Amino acid sequence: MAGVNPLPVSGILPNAPALNDGNLNNTAFAINFHEVANIGVKIDLQTVDTLYVYTGPIDPLFINETGSLRWNLYSSDDGANWRLETTNPATSYDQDKSRYQVDIGSLQRIYLKLVVTAWPVTLSVPITEIEAYRNQENTADSNSSFTDNQKYSRTLFDVNIRYAPTTNTSLNYSLVLDNTESVPGNNRERLFQTGNINWLYNQYFSPSFTINNTTTVNSGVEDTSQRTYAINIQSIFLPTLETSLGITRNENATDNVLQTANHSVHLGVTAALYPDLDSTFEVTTNFNKDEELDRSTDNLGLRWTLTSRLRSSLLVDFIWEHGTNGVSFSDILGDPASGGQGTLNVNWRPSDQVSVQLNGSKGYGEAWAGYDSVLFDTNVTLVRTSKTTFILGYRASAATDSVIHGVNANWSWNLSEFFTMQSIASYLVGQEESSWLINTRLTSRF
Repeated sequence: MAGVNPLPVSGILPNAPALNDGNLNNTAFAINFHEVANIGVKIDLQTVDTLYVYTGPIDPLFINETGSLRWNLYSSDDGANWRLETTNPATSYDQDKSRYQVDIGSLQRIYLKLVVTAWPVTLSVPITEIEAYRNQENTADSNSSFTDNQKYSRTLFDVNIRYAPTTNTSLNYSLVLDNTESVPGNNRERLFQTGNINWLYNQYFSPSFTINNTTTVNSGVEDTSQRTYAINIQSIFLPTLETSLGITRNENATDNVLQTANHSVHLGVTAALYPDLDSTFEVTTNFNKDEELDRSTDNLGLRWTLTSRLRSSLLVDFIWEHGTNGVSFSDILGDPASGGQGTLNVNWRPSDQVSVQLNGSKGYGEAWAGYDSVLFDTNVTLVRTSKTTFILGYRASAATDSVIHGVNANWSWNLSEFFTMQSIASYLVGQEESSWLINTRLTSRF
């Protein structure tokens, strides 16, 4: 499971089967700067001591930045409500095996997930796989063996029904019964039901109504249930103007006792302001109620994006985000915990030989004070033939507490049908230290 969720205590992560397919080379998910990435795994009450998060090969130029990644560990019994287990668990990066090792102690939970809290400045971390392991206990006998037997079975039943009484109306229903047995572990019976009605009245009014209900019966932990009611209205007022209004209620219960209730309202507007100039504006409000503690919280988020293709080779994005604890104007303007950031992205490719990237972010407010960064990256291809390519690059990055300059060179050469050579050289200058690296690799394929 993997996704982006800035509120990690609640929410179901999207399934990501590629994180558990045994392929350690293909990227299944990416951790990007300032995105609150959530990476999860289902362990069904098995004892887990260590998580391995594979990245695939990292460019040697950026290998030093892998140590900047930090995360917190959360657990869940139902995959929807999460509790914090460990802040900043011990993490190390193994360059030879291209993976992070996260030591979490001995935990027996149904779900675990890592929530990113600190990011490399210039490196987007590719994630290819996640694995969970239990450490073998040491014994006095060095020749002793260790055997762990587990029996696992799963039965899945899936039904989908669709009915269209008119040309502009459709009714949909789906039912999924998912039974799993794990010995030792947790036996689980989960029932998913979804009902949906869509009505395309006209281009100005296209409503839809959806109900989701999930019940989970466990053998080792409490039973849970989640229910969602959602109504959404799509409107196309002009060929260049589209709006979406959605209202959602989420309920979470344990052993048939309501624990939390959440209401959210989302308004999105997309407009083509001019040829090659697009804009979107989103407003999201959340009203949360903890029934068990009789406590309520509200928050509001604003996001505005402006995208312009000034030329066929020049793309510019501007993104503004703002969040606050509260939904009134006084909270938006006066709450010291409110804040946000503005981001400018410029991508320019004047020719096939030259590419330039500029990225800048500026945070404001108490919660976003440290979200300042600037990145300048340029690459020039000096030689490009059918046999060899030579690229020279310069990169400068600055975050709140660090400034790094660096030059790099990348040379690839097809020596023959069977042999390829690649060489990478870099020199980085930081505020406290400098480093250099030369890496040459000869690859043979027969």
